[in-house]
Amino acid sequence: MNTKRLSTIIPLSLVIVVTSSVFFFFVRTKYDSAENTNGQPSDKQESPPNSLPGSAQSKKFVEIDDQVDAASNEQYAHALKTLFFFLERLSDRVVHSPREKLSEPLENLDYGKISQVLVEIVYQDPWKESKVIEILDELVRHEDKWIRYRAISYLYRMGREDIAKFAAIDLISSPSPVVNPNGGDEDLRITLANALGFYRDAELFPSFVTLYKNTASRKLRDDLMMTSPDEGWSIIGGEVPPRASKTVLEWYGMAKLEIQSRFIEEVFHNETNDAEVRNAAAWALTRLEDHPSARSFIRDYAKRGAGENFGGLPNLKASILYLGTMVDQESVGVLEEIAQNSSSGPVTDVAVANLVINHRSRSEVGKDMVIAELIGGGTPLSRDLAIKLAAYMSDDPEVLEAGEKSDRASSVNTWKTEGIGHKDWSFWGWAHHYLILPPLE
Repeated sequence: MNTKRLSTIIPLSLVIVVTSSVFFFFVRTKYDSAENTNGQPSDKQESPPNSLPGSAQSKKFVEIDDQVDAASNEQYAHALKTLFFFLERLSDRVVHSPREKLSEPLENLDYGKISQVLVEIVYQDPWKESKVIEILDELVRHEDKWIRYRAISYLYRMGREDIAKFAAIDLISSPSPVVNPNGGDEDLRITLANALGFYRDAELFPSFVTLYKNTASRKLRDDLMMTSPDEGWSIIGGEVPPRASKTVLEWYGMAKLEIQSRFIEEVFHNETNDAEVRNAAAWALTRLEDHPSARSFIRDYAKRGAGENFGGLPNLKASILYLGTMVDQESVGVLEEIAQNSSSGPVTDVAVANLVINHRSRSEVGKDMVIAELIGGGTPLSRDLAIKLAAYMSDDPEVLEAGEKSDRASSVNTWKTEGIGHKDWSFWGWAHHYLILPPLE
């Protein structure tokens, strides 16, 4: 028997019984009171409302009595309906298993409802993760390819690409376009490749190449470059001429294309180019060689916009991502300064994530800020990211203690459920928002 389910049902069943008993007693008593004189006011109504002089509580009780005593049969019936509706909704959450919840939407191919239920069973419901994975494992073989696509995406996010990989390769490698049943001209092969490119799974690379050759879709270029920069450039390089483009310059940096070093230098030193383009060129140069002036440019650009949100300077986020890959002491110091002093939550998130993931051996600031958010809150660092970074550092006793303390201070055990509970979920499922390269450490 599913003990986790039983442990959830029993307390909620007690809540239902106690709540309904108190509700019926209270409403029935007040209703009877209103009717006990065949429509005439009761003795309690005739007593002066200020029978306890100066008592605000007494006046409040009388007001409540007046409201309840005025209840009609219709209002009483409405109260009953409201209670039964509440019990029905609560029962639906407790009694129905994930498989039962999905049964009707799957039968009717109600894609909106399927999406809603998948979110509930993956993130919200109290069912064992093994049961959810079992259901998703079945869905990756469903005859409807959109349902397969959704199940594959969730399994990758949950760190179970071993179950989803074959189905992912099969769908991405489909010889003809896979139409999205929700409408539009979206090709689900490309949509799935874009969703999985962030995971940098080298075993998916051949299917990405096949799809790119069959479709020539530019949307796949980032997926090829993230998954395998060297091989990716060998596929797309002939179709991408040198140009002063942030995206192209980042690709040069990812693949460390020394053959383009002269062009990159020209872009970097050309002051007529946009600052964000020069910034990307500076980062590409730091990937090719020890380039002090390029590092200095990145640091200055990041510092200028650190007090703003990502709209403050064009591609400020990119600048912090670049800064996070630089290991010299001065650059790490600037990253620490941004993390500690920025008033922008998104800016703080990227800076702290890079400190924790890329510079744990060089800086304690990221770890300290995560612990501060877990224990006290109120920092610019988002709590969701703090939980994820804490789980990433769960080999550290101080972090573990902070996570447990956070749960003890809250009625919601977020650390237990989303931190330690999701520790084995895919790192790239969330970290791709905060990194431009795989972790340096």
